[in-house]
Amino acid sequence: MSGPDRKTSAVIVTWNGAAWIAGAVASLRASSVPLDIIIVDNASTDATKEVVTKAFPDVAVLSLDANHGFARANNTGLQHALAHGAEYVLLLNQDAKVEPDTVTRLIEASERHPDFGILSPVHLAYDGGGIEPAFFSFINGHVSFISDMVQGRGRDVYETAFVNAAAWLLPRRTLETVGGLDPLFFMYGEDNDYCHRTRARGLKVGFVPRAFAYHQASSMHVASLPFKKQYLKLQSQIICLLKRPDHSFVFSCAGLAVAWTKRMLIQLMDVDLKGFAASGLAVLTASFRIMTVYRHYRECKKRGRIWL
Repeated sequence: MSGPDRKTSAVIVTWNGAAWIAGAVASLRASSVPLDIIIVDNASTDATKEVVTKAFPDVAVLSLDANHGFARANNTGLQHALAHGAEYVLLLNQDAKVEPDTVTRLIEASERHPDFGILSPVHLAYDGGGIEPAFFSFINGHVSFISDMVQGRGRDVYETAFVNAAAWLLPRRTLETVGGLDPLFFMYGEDNDYCHRTRARGLKVGFVPRAFAYHQASSMHVASLPFKKQYLKLQSQIICLLKRPDHSFVFSCAGLAVAWTKRMLIQLMDVDLKGFAASGLAVLTASFRIMTVYRHYRECKKRGRIWL
């Protein structure tokens, strides 16, 4: 079978996403590639599941018994998709949507460039008003992409070190080589970690400039987040830095200790008590999990598929 004819699934993890989920699913239903759509619900307390089952009764809904976090819920969907023969899986955030030709363009790019393990469309603001701020920060310093745009030319795919997982196409070969997301990350950081692991396996990460998704992005700045989200994001950053498979775990711990001490001293001098408390709590909770983080680090350095 040619690329767009291969069986493709789409996985959306939901948690209290009633305001967004119909738009996400409707965009997938309009795709030029037939998609098996899988919703993995993290025990929503709003009408998310009811919205899906009423408007899209043929969509598979996998209901979890509690909110297990973004990574573990995505793994549930990924394993379901693989078990049902998917050759490609699109991960899509509940607050995102795609154009009808987006999945086709991603699959075609993947077929032409099998050395890419993760492919993303360009992320636009949900209302279509320009490039999503987080995505813009990834491409702002991308010299070859900017140069090509200025000269009115473009490539199929542009390599990048990281792109957030609002919309990822994962070929089956990636999942068989890298495995699933690491459930150490409840929210934030799992996509960064997965990019590190994908690149450590010799696969590339990239975006396809002729494919587009629309994403309702949250704030990029940690300091502007509510305390709980700030602490969770900082904790995920710590774990992600420690887990990098291309780094020494001991040196990562030492470097992190120096960097985080400097960070917290600056927060104290700036009288940023909220930031200081969030940084301190993130370090404390990550240190309590240090042996688990080390075990996952060791597992992710092994060759072969890892489902943690």
